[in-house]
Parts: sequence; C-alpha cells; structure tokens
Amino acid sequence: RIRTPGGDELPAGLPEPAALDPGCVRREAEAAPERRPEARRCDAQRAQQAVEREWAENQRRPAIDVTVAASQDLGPGPANRNGPVLEASLVVDIPILNRTATGREQAASAAMQRAEELGRFARDRIAADVRDALSAIEAARQRVTVARSELSLARTLAAQERERFNLGDSTLLVVNLREQAAAEAEIREIDALLEYHRAVAAWRFAIGAGRGEGATCEAARTSATAR
Repeated sequence: RIRTPGGDELPAGLPEPAALDPGCVRREAEAAPERRPEARRCDAQRAQQAVEREWAENQRRPAIDVTVAASQDLGPGPANRNGPVLEASLVVDIPILNRTATGREQAASAAMQRAEELGRFARDRIAADVRDALSAIEAARQRVTVARSELSLARTLAAQERERFNLGDSTLLVVNLREQAAAEAEIREIDALLEYHRAVAAWRFAIGAGRGEGATCEAARTSATAR
C-alpha cells in the first residue's frame, strides 16, 4: 500500500544553494579515489597480480629439502645389534628450465602494469568528474541567483501593474501579461534549483559518497520556503 506523506513530514522547501567550502572540497576530492569502486578495483587487481608474480618467482628459486630421521631397535636381541641410528639428508633442487613459472611471472608483471595504467586512468577520470561537478555546482548556483533576481523584478512589475490597473491607468491584458511573466520567472527559478540539486548529486557521485558518507561542502544554509 502506497502511503502519502503528510504536510508536516515534508520539508518547507528545497535547501538553499550555498557557497562551497574550499577546505572541504579539497578533502573530499582527495578522498574520492579511495571511495570510487573503479580505483579500488584496479588496486585490488594489482595486488592480486603481485601475489601471482611473487609465487611465480618463488617457483623459479632453488628448493632445499632437509630430512632428519632417527631409529633404534627395541626389545630382546643379540648383544652386537646396532644402537640408535641418526640419518640426515639434504636435497637441493635447482630449476634450470622452468618455462611455466617464467611465463607466469611475465604474465603477472604485464597484468600488474596494465592494472597500474588502468588505475591511473581511473584516478584521472575521477579527478575530471570532481572538477566537472564543482563547475556545474557553481554555474547552477549563479543561475539560481539570476533567476531569483528576474523573479523579484517580475513580481515587482506585476504588483505595480495591478496598482496602475486599480487606478485606471492600465488594462487587464497588460496585468495578465505581467502576471504571466512572473509565473514564468517562478518556473525558471524552480528549474534553476532543480539543476543545482542535480549538480550536488553529481558531486556526491564524483566523490563516491554513499549513504552517510562524504559531504556536500556547502556552507551553513537554510531551506527555501515556498514563494
């Protein structure tokens, strides 16, 4: 069953756009590669191939096996039987041609290099995403400012036109045109706010912020109440 929230459960309005805190932006941008899965996946692949290469290198090294054994006859027997016997052996296995291990090592090294390159590419792309998101937030914030200036002017003109109409110095058509212009300015303001919050969502994606992680890096702000 779908439940519709009541008026007291909804915010009074959209959060107000605010200037970004440079210190917070720098911290979140530096932490982004550790949060984004692309960079973490490349790091994990590189670590896996490093283990594979180390194992292959170990297979190419000499193998040394040391064996120590002790024995003693027990129970009754002739007087000249042997006493306790201690035996030790040392086996050194030096691989001369181990093409399988060599191939594994070379393949792991190539895979490590590929993972490093992919990791650098992923970090460059993350940095570009962060820069693009910051630019989008600033552009959207300026657009909101312009849209609100236009809305304020349109409302003022509409109010003055109504006053002129009441004084008999205007027509109903002009009043309607002024009110229509004010309504269109309100729509542009809503569109600008929507674009701003889309940019904030893109920023959270760029820094890899999950639920309860990361920060919007906005200064203290209030909610925009309905106008």
